[in-house]
Amino acid sequence: MTRDVDEGIGILMKKIHSLGIEDSTYIFFLSDNGGRNTLPEESVRNLPRNFPLRDGKGSVYEGGIRVPFIINGPGVQGGVVSQVPVTGLDIFPTMAALVGNKFELPEALDGGDLTSIMMNRGKGIVSRGQPFLFFHQAVARSPETALIMGDYKLVKTWNKNQLELFNISTDLEEAKDLSLRNPGKVEKMQHLMVNFLANIDAETRKTGTKSEVYENAKPKF
Repeated sequence: MTRDVDEGIGILMKKIHSLGIEDSTYIFFLSDNGGRNTLPEESVRNLPRNFPLRDGKGSVYEGGIRVPFIINGPGVQGGVVSQVPVTGLDIFPTMAALVGNKFELPEALDGGDLTSIMMNRGKGIVSRGQPFLFFHQAVARSPETALIMGDYKLVKTWNKNQLELFNISTDLEEAKDLSLRNPGKVEKMQHLMVNFLANIDAETRKTGTKSEVYENAKPKF
């Protein structure tokens, strides 16, 4: 699979070069989710597949949502690694800005424009409609919701009615749950989480989802 991706991107880049449009073309390369935790008939490993990240595809822990995101194009400095958190939701408003869109984008748009970061060696702030990043896995093996605000990340596991708080700037492995030591921060972030779910009519117990895990959960809406 990696070889196929490499060859496919090579063909694409060669075509862009042959058309002479390198100076007006931006390329966004990213994954839709983190790697799998297991592979069929895989031998026993001493470390998780996504180490040092926790969990993998289908999860809202870092192993499921932290993925490569590469941007190439005019004005983008090569060899720069940005530490600014971004998501795939930022691609649409970014592309709109790059093509010179003059129309006002919907207020409910979740993403933000990345151009200021792209043109500033990966530094800056992304302006979005809300001060957090949000991930909601509604009906998978273990329905979960995550909210990231600044250095902190709150994870709700619905079938356990469990809340975990991590400082992902110092604990990328999400091994140290800080929820008991920071009840005020947990309360604030949970309030933002459940309000956001309600505002977008997300699948939850309140909206009538029939999944057993939601029926057994007790979200505080």
